[in-house]
Amino acid sequence: PDDTRQGPSDAWTFRKAVTALAIVPQNTSLTRTGRMAFNVMLWLAQREAPSADGWWSAPVSRIVKGLGSTTRDSMRVKAYIDAMVSTQVRYSPLSASDAAAFAASLPASAQAMLEGVEAVPAPQDQFDGARTFTLISEARFSRRSGEAWVEWCFPPSVQEMLVDPVRWAQLDLAELASLSRYAAVALYEIVARYRNVPGGLTNRATTDWWMATLRHDSREQTREWRKVKNELLKPAIAEINQRTSLEVRMIEHKAGRAVSHVQFHVRQRAQVAAPEMPDLSLAGRAGGVGLKERDVDALID
Repeated sequence: PDDTRQGPSDAWTFRKAVTALAIVPQNTSLTRTGRMAFNVMLWLAQREAPSADGWWSAPVSRIVKGLGSTTRDSMRVKAYIDAMVSTQVRYSPLSASDAAAFAASLPASAQAMLEGVEAVPAPQDQFDGARTFTLISEARFSRRSGEAWVEWCFPPSVQEMLVDPVRWAQLDLAELASLSRYAAVALYEIVARYRNVPGGLTNRATTDWWMATLRHDSREQTREWRKVKNELLKPAIAEINQRTSLEVRMIEHKAGRAVSHVQFHVRQRAQVAAPEMPDLSLAGRAGGVGLKERDVDALID
Protein backbone atom coordinates (compact mmCIF):
# COMPACT_ATOMS: atom_id res chain seq x y z
CA PRO A 1 0.00 0.00 0.00
CA ASP A 2 1.00 3.61 -0.50
CA ASP A 3 2.36 5.57 2.46
CA THR A 4 -0.81 7.66 2.49
CA ARG A 5 -4.23 6.87 1.12
CA GLN A 6 -7.91 7.69 1.33
CA GLY A 7 -10.01 4.73 2.38
CA PRO A 8 -8.96 1.08 2.09
CA SER A 9 -6.06 0.13 -0.18
CA ASP A 10 -7.02 -2.02 -3.16
CA ALA A 11 -4.27 -4.58 -2.53
CA TRP A 12 -5.62 -5.58 0.88
CA THR A 13 -9.35 -4.86 0.64
CA PHE A 14 -12.03 -7.50 0.68
CA ARG A 15 -15.80 -7.58 0.80
CA LYS A 16 -17.33 -9.13 3.89
CA ALA A 17 -21.06 -9.82 3.94
CA VAL A 18 -22.87 -7.44 6.28
CA THR A 19 -24.55 -10.38 7.99
CA ALA A 20 -21.12 -11.80 8.89
CA LEU A 21 -19.76 -8.65 10.52
CA ALA A 22 -21.29 -9.19 13.95
CA ILE A 23 -20.27 -12.68 15.01
CA VAL A 24 -20.42 -14.17 18.51
CA PRO A 25 -18.32 -17.28 19.34
CA GLN A 26 -20.57 -19.90 20.92
CA ASN A 27 -18.59 -22.92 22.09
CA THR A 28 -15.06 -21.58 22.56
CA SER A 29 -13.10 -18.35 22.52
CA LEU A 30 -12.11 -16.76 19.22
CA THR A 31 -8.79 -14.94 19.41
CA ARG A 32 -7.91 -11.81 17.55
CA THR A 33 -5.42 -13.69 15.35
CA GLY A 34 -7.88 -16.53 14.70
CA ARG A 35 -10.47 -14.04 13.44
CA MET A 36 -7.83 -12.35 11.31
CA ALA A 37 -6.72 -15.68 9.81
CA PHE A 38 -10.34 -16.34 8.81
CA ASN A 39 -10.50 -12.91 7.16
CA VAL A 40 -7.30 -13.60 5.22
CA MET A 41 -8.72 -16.92 3.97
CA LEU A 42 -11.88 -15.12 2.89
CA TRP A 43 -9.75 -12.46 1.15
CA LEU A 44 -7.90 -15.24 -0.71
CA ALA A 45 -11.15 -17.01 -1.63
CA GLN A 46 -12.48 -13.84 -3.24
CA ARG A 47 -9.38 -13.65 -5.46
CA GLU A 48 -8.97 -17.29 -6.43
CA ALA A 49 -11.36 -19.67 -8.16
CA PRO A 50 -12.24 -22.81 -6.18
CA SER A 51 -11.67 -26.31 -7.45
CA ALA A 52 -14.44 -28.14 -9.25
CA ASP A 53 -15.69 -29.56 -5.95
CA GLY A 54 -15.64 -26.23 -4.11
CA TRP A 55 -12.26 -26.19 -2.35
CA TRP A 56 -9.81 -23.31 -2.09
CA SER A 57 -6.10 -23.75 -1.53
CA ALA A 58 -3.10 -21.59 -0.70
CA PRO A 59 0.38 -21.87 0.78
CA VAL A 60 0.22 -21.44 4.54
CA SER A 61 2.92 -18.77 4.12
CA ARG A 62 0.45 -16.65 2.14
CA ILE A 63 -1.98 -16.62 5.05
CA VAL A 64 0.90 -15.79 7.40
CA LYS A 65 1.84 -12.86 5.15
CA GLY A 66 -1.71 -11.54 5.34
CA LEU A 67 -1.34 -11.48 9.11
CA GLY A 68 1.86 -9.44 8.82
CA SER A 69 4.00 -12.18 10.30
CA THR A 70 6.83 -14.49 9.23
CA THR A 71 6.95 -18.09 8.02
CA ARG A 72 8.22 -19.13 11.45
CA ASP A 73 4.64 -18.69 12.63
CA SER A 74 3.22 -21.22 10.16
CA MET A 75 2.54 -23.80 12.88
CA ARG A 76 0.62 -21.20 14.87
CA VAL A 77 -1.55 -20.48 11.82
CA LYS A 78 -2.24 -24.21 11.41
CA ALA A 79 -3.61 -24.24 14.95
CA TYR A 80 -5.92 -21.32 14.13
CA ILE A 81 -7.20 -23.08 11.01
CA ASP A 82 -7.76 -26.30 12.98
CA ALA A 83 -9.83 -24.32 15.47
CA MET A 84 -12.02 -22.78 12.73
CA VAL A 85 -13.47 -26.21 11.91
CA SER A 86 -14.87 -26.59 15.43
CA THR A 87 -15.53 -22.96 16.38
CA GLN A 88 -19.23 -22.22 16.20
CA VAL A 89 -20.16 -18.59 15.71
CA ARG A 90 -23.51 -16.85 15.63
CA TYR A 91 -23.91 -14.54 12.64
CA SER A 92 -26.21 -11.72 13.67
CA PRO A 93 -27.80 -9.37 11.08
CA LEU A 94 -27.35 -5.69 11.92
CA SER A 95 -30.81 -4.74 10.61
CA ALA A 96 -34.01 -6.20 9.21
CA SER A 97 -32.92 -5.40 5.65
CA ASP A 98 -29.61 -7.21 6.26
CA ALA A 99 -31.50 -10.29 7.40
CA ALA A 100 -33.58 -10.25 4.21
CA ALA A 101 -30.39 -9.92 2.13
CA PHE A 102 -28.90 -12.85 4.03
CA ALA A 103 -31.82 -15.10 3.14
CA ALA A 104 -31.87 -13.91 -0.47
CA SER A 105 -28.15 -14.63 -0.90
CA LEU A 106 -28.50 -18.33 -0.11
CA PRO A 107 -29.45 -21.16 -2.47
CA ALA A 108 -33.06 -22.32 -2.28
CA SER A 109 -32.03 -25.55 -0.52
CA ALA A 110 -30.60 -23.55 2.37
CA GLN A 111 -33.40 -21.01 2.76
CA ALA A 112 -35.59 -23.53 4.57
CA MET A 113 -32.97 -23.55 7.34
CA LEU A 114 -33.38 -19.80 7.72
CA GLU A 115 -37.14 -19.54 8.08
CA GLY A 116 -37.94 -16.33 9.92
CA VAL A 117 -34.54 -14.69 9.46
CA GLU A 118 -36.01 -12.10 7.11
CA ALA A 119 -38.60 -11.19 9.74
CA VAL A 120 -36.17 -9.51 12.15
CA PRO A 121 -38.45 -6.75 13.49
CA ALA A 122 -35.87 -4.11 14.40
CA PRO A 123 -32.11 -3.55 14.63
CA GLN A 124 -32.09 -4.00 18.41
CA ASP A 125 -33.56 -7.52 17.97
CA GLN A 126 -30.78 -8.95 15.79
CA PHE A 127 -30.46 -12.14 17.81
CA ASP A 128 -34.02 -13.11 16.85
CA GLY A 129 -32.84 -13.72 13.28
CA ALA A 130 -29.39 -15.13 13.97
CA ARG A 131 -28.15 -18.56 12.90
CA THR A 132 -25.08 -20.52 14.00
CA PHE A 133 -22.35 -22.06 11.80
CA THR A 134 -18.71 -23.00 12.01
CA LEU A 135 -16.21 -20.70 10.30
CA ILE A 136 -15.06 -23.34 7.82
CA SER A 137 -16.28 -26.88 7.16
CA GLU A 138 -13.00 -28.71 6.70
CA ALA A 139 -9.29 -28.11 6.23
CA ARG A 140 -6.69 -30.39 4.66
CA PHE A 141 -2.94 -29.89 4.97
CA SER A 142 -0.21 -31.15 2.66
CA ARG A 143 3.28 -30.39 1.40
CA ARG A 144 4.00 -29.39 -2.16
CA SER A 145 7.65 -29.13 -3.16
CA GLY A 146 8.53 -28.87 0.51
CA GLU A 147 6.09 -26.02 1.21
CA ALA A 148 3.09 -26.31 3.55
CA TRP A 149 -0.29 -25.85 1.84
CA VAL A 150 -3.85 -25.81 3.13
CA GLU A 151 -7.09 -26.61 1.35
CA TRP A 152 -10.39 -25.52 2.87
CA CYS A 153 -14.11 -25.23 2.18
CA PHE A 154 -16.79 -23.07 3.72
CA PRO A 155 -20.13 -24.33 5.10
CA PRO A 156 -22.43 -24.77 2.06
CA SER A 157 -25.24 -22.62 3.50
CA VAL A 158 -23.03 -19.53 3.83
CA GLN A 159 -20.43 -20.05 1.11
CA GLU A 160 -22.20 -17.84 -1.43
CA MET A 161 -22.87 -15.15 1.17
CA LEU A 162 -19.22 -14.99 2.23
CA VAL A 163 -17.41 -15.36 -1.06
CA ASP A 164 -19.81 -13.45 -3.33
CA PRO A 165 -21.96 -11.34 -0.98
CA VAL A 166 -25.05 -9.44 -2.10
CA ARG A 167 -24.42 -6.67 0.43
CA TRP A 168 -21.03 -6.14 1.96
CA ALA A 169 -18.70 -3.88 3.92
CA GLN A 170 -15.34 -3.06 2.38
CA LEU A 171 -12.61 -3.93 4.88
CA ASP A 172 -8.88 -3.27 4.79
CA LEU A 173 -6.78 -6.23 5.97
CA ALA A 174 -3.75 -4.02 6.59
CA GLU A 175 -5.75 -1.77 8.90
CA LEU A 176 -7.34 -4.75 10.65
CA ALA A 177 -3.92 -6.33 11.14
CA SER A 178 -2.67 -3.17 12.83
CA LEU A 179 -5.21 -3.61 15.64
CA SER A 180 -3.96 -5.63 18.61
CA ARG A 181 -7.26 -6.13 20.50
CA TYR A 182 -10.06 -8.51 19.57
CA ALA A 183 -12.65 -5.88 20.49
CA ALA A 184 -10.98 -3.37 18.16
CA VAL A 185 -11.07 -5.83 15.24
CA ALA A 186 -14.72 -6.73 15.90
CA LEU A 187 -15.76 -3.08 16.23
CA TYR A 188 -13.79 -2.01 13.15
CA GLU A 189 -15.57 -4.58 11.00
CA ILE A 190 -19.00 -3.28 12.06
CA VAL A 191 -18.32 0.46 11.88
CA ALA A 192 -16.47 0.14 8.53
CA ARG A 193 -19.80 -0.75 6.96
CA TYR A 194 -21.08 2.74 7.76
CA ARG A 195 -18.04 4.71 6.59
CA ASN A 196 -19.90 6.12 3.56
CA VAL A 197 -23.43 6.15 4.97
CA PRO A 198 -24.96 9.65 5.21
CA GLY A 199 -24.86 10.67 8.86
CA GLY A 200 -22.33 7.95 9.65
CA LEU A 201 -24.46 6.30 12.35
CA THR A 202 -24.20 2.55 12.96
CA ASN A 203 -26.97 0.22 14.04
CA ARG A 204 -28.48 0.98 17.44
CA ALA A 205 -28.46 -2.04 19.74
CA THR A 206 -28.70 -2.94 23.40
CA THR A 207 -25.65 -2.87 25.63
CA ASP A 208 -25.96 -6.66 26.04
CA TRP A 209 -25.77 -7.08 22.25
CA TRP A 210 -22.62 -4.97 22.00
CA MET A 211 -20.99 -6.75 24.94
CA ALA A 212 -21.61 -10.14 23.34
CA THR A 213 -20.50 -9.00 19.89
CA LEU A 214 -17.24 -7.36 20.98
CA ARG A 215 -16.00 -10.10 23.35
CA HIS A 216 -13.95 -13.04 22.12
CA ASP A 217 -15.77 -15.51 24.37
CA SER A 218 -19.55 -15.41 24.86
CA ARG A 219 -19.24 -17.76 27.83
CA GLU A 220 -17.67 -15.05 29.97
CA GLN A 221 -19.78 -13.71 32.79
CA THR A 222 -21.87 -10.65 31.94
CA ARG A 223 -20.46 -7.47 33.47
CA GLU A 224 -21.74 -3.98 34.17
CA TRP A 225 -21.81 -1.75 31.10
CA ARG A 226 -19.69 0.86 32.86
CA LYS A 227 -16.86 -1.64 33.36
CA VAL A 228 -17.11 -3.04 29.84
CA LYS A 229 -17.06 0.47 28.38
CA ASN A 230 -13.92 1.46 30.29
CA GLU A 231 -12.02 -1.80 29.97
CA LEU A 232 -13.08 -3.00 26.51
CA LEU A 233 -14.66 -0.29 24.39
CA LYS A 234 -12.62 2.82 25.13
CA PRO A 235 -9.25 1.13 24.36
CA ALA A 236 -10.75 -0.40 21.18
CA ILE A 237 -12.06 2.99 19.98
CA ALA A 238 -8.73 4.66 20.77
CA GLU A 239 -6.85 2.01 18.77
CA ILE A 240 -9.14 2.38 15.74
CA ASN A 241 -8.82 6.17 15.84
CA GLN A 242 -5.03 6.02 16.13
CA ARG A 243 -4.23 3.26 13.64
CA THR A 244 -6.86 3.29 10.90
CA SER A 245 -8.51 5.65 8.43
CA LEU A 246 -11.70 5.68 10.50
CA GLU A 247 -12.68 8.03 13.29
CA VAL A 248 -15.19 6.52 15.72
CA ARG A 249 -17.26 8.07 18.52
CA MET A 250 -19.61 6.19 20.85
CA ILE A 251 -23.19 7.41 21.43
CA GLU A 252 -25.07 6.14 24.49
CA HIS A 253 -28.87 6.20 24.78
CA LYS A 254 -30.42 6.07 28.23
CA ALA A 255 -33.67 4.71 29.62
CA GLY A 256 -34.00 6.72 32.77
CA ARG A 257 -30.55 6.93 34.37
CA ALA A 258 -29.19 3.69 32.89
CA VAL A 259 -27.63 3.25 29.45
CA SER A 260 -29.90 0.91 27.47
CA HIS A 261 -28.73 1.22 23.84
CA VAL A 262 -25.51 2.16 22.09
CA GLN A 263 -24.49 3.12 18.58
CA PHE A 264 -21.44 4.70 17.00
CA HIS A 265 -20.73 7.62 14.75
CA VAL A 266 -18.05 6.87 12.15
CA ARG A 267 -16.41 8.98 9.49
CA GLN A 268 -13.67 8.41 6.94
CA ARG A 269 -10.60 10.55 7.51
CA ALA A 270 -9.10 12.18 4.44
CA GLN A 271 -5.57 10.86 4.77
CA VAL A 272 -3.72 8.53 7.14
CA ALA A 273 -0.32 6.88 7.25
CA ALA A 274 -0.21 3.25 6.19
CA PRO A 275 -0.63 0.97 9.24
CA GLU A 276 2.22 -1.17 10.51
CA MET A 277 1.58 -4.90 10.31
CA PRO A 278 2.10 -6.58 13.72
CA ASP A 279 4.28 -9.59 14.46
CA LEU A 280 2.57 -12.86 15.42
CA SER A 281 5.65 -14.01 17.32
CA LEU A 282 4.29 -12.60 20.60
CA ALA A 283 1.67 -15.36 20.67
CA GLY A 284 4.37 -17.92 19.94
CA ARG A 285 6.60 -16.68 22.75
CA ALA A 286 3.65 -16.68 25.14
CA GLY A 287 2.89 -20.29 24.22
CA GLY A 288 6.51 -21.16 24.93
CA VAL A 289 6.10 -20.10 28.55
CA GLY A 290 2.75 -21.84 28.99
CA LEU A 291 0.34 -18.94 28.43
CA LYS A 292 -2.85 -19.49 26.43
CA GLU A 293 -3.49 -16.98 23.67
CA ARG A 294 -6.84 -15.92 25.12
CA ASP A 295 -4.96 -15.01 28.33
CA VAL A 296 -2.42 -13.06 26.30
CA ASP A 297 -5.26 -11.13 24.63
CA ALA A 298 -6.67 -10.33 28.07
CA LEU A 299 -3.27 -9.14 29.29
CA ILE A 300 -2.88 -6.89 26.24
CA ASP A 301 -6.38 -5.47 26.82
